[in-house]
Amino acid sequence: MIKNLIFDMGNVVLDYTPRRIASFFTQDPEELDFLCSEVFSNKEWLLLDRGVITEEEAIESILSRTPVKYHELCKRVMGGWEDYFLPVDGTYEQLISLKERGFKLYMLTNASLKIHKYRQNSPAFDLMDGIVVSSEEHLLKPEPGIYLRLLEKFGLNADECLFFDDVEINVETAEKLGIHGHVFKKEPDEIVKTVEEYIKPDSHE
Repeated sequence: MIKNLIFDMGNVVLDYTPRRIASFFTQDPEELDFLCSEVFSNKEWLLLDRGVITEEEAIESILSRTPVKYHELCKRVMGGWEDYFLPVDGTYEQLISLKERGFKLYMLTNASLKIHKYRQNSPAFDLMDGIVVSSEEHLLKPEPGIYLRLLEKFGLNADECLFFDDVEINVETAEKLGIHGHVFKKEPDEIVKTVEEYIKPDSHE
């Protein structure tokens, strides 16, 4: 019986689309390409998510390997990108309906410590019964340890949990650990419909 619903943050609760976020800082195609490849998708981002470098160290590292012409843009983006990390349409309303039905809600996310600043971007965070953040655990999805940490921290049974993530390998790892999983597609009413499917008699046995 599914009792606990576990959610990724990026592209489930908040819309992590680097080019969309970068577009608030520049409309220049070359600069957009640069930001997507060298800021949002490079080694510093993962190190921040793992919690092993500070934001100041990340900026210094980015600037040390990028052309001077991009330095001010990098600083502006790193200093304010989270203002444009906005909710995925419809997720909050679905979470409210499931919370009211008695499901426990949890979040398991790869995120830097900056999450404590941008969590105010969505009231969905306040619905959570618990949150595990990669930078606080020094573990990243899809490493099994971070899933086990969530189960242990909140006393959850894997087979009573359903995990939503937009990245297939993250879901696959959860399933290997006995957690039910669903690859999230940002479709209307997707969360509720998936839960309904799992709680049907004899479903997913």
